[in-house]
Amino acid sequence: LNDNLYNETTRQTRIHNMNKMIDEAALKTRRISYELRPLMPDNFDPTSAIRQYCIDWAERTGVKVNLSIDSVIFNYEKSLAIFRIVQEALTNVTRHANATSVKIDLIHTRDSLNLVIEDDGIGMSEEKTCQQKSYGIIGMKERAELCNGILTIHSDRGTTVELTVPFIKH
Repeated sequence: LNDNLYNETTRQTRIHNMNKMIDEAALKTRRISYELRPLMPDNFDPTSAIRQYCIDWAERTGVKVNLSIDSVIFNYEKSLAIFRIVQEALTNVTRHANATSVKIDLIHTRDSLNLVIEDDGIGMSEEKTCQQKSYGIIGMKERAELCNGILTIHSDRGTTVELTVPFIKH
């Protein structure tokens, strides 16, 4: 009789734990789906999307964000690529940096668009910045190429992600 009671209690505990894991997985899936879907309709200003994402991200993570963003108009593909680079850089800050603040500059010069994302976290080794298995870094570099841009990552005290997109002169 005690074995049956023990087995029933164990079974109920396992069911409860599985339900909890399923609920957590569903929440994570919804969050990931939200982050993956394009937030910018065809006529949406990418700077507004970046600004709003940073506000939401700062509230969610508790990491302070200092924004300096010039208004920039690109086609949808370039705008989305730039937005996704910001998104991935902030995701990396959340996962790896242990940062308390992030500074983001999106500056429009005569010749180029310059995006600099700088955190005050723990930084990373040179080999990690070049790692071929880092899907986040690979994705950022591929998006930079879509913009005809150059993406560099420096890490010493904190990490700096820089994107330079030259303007094509006709």
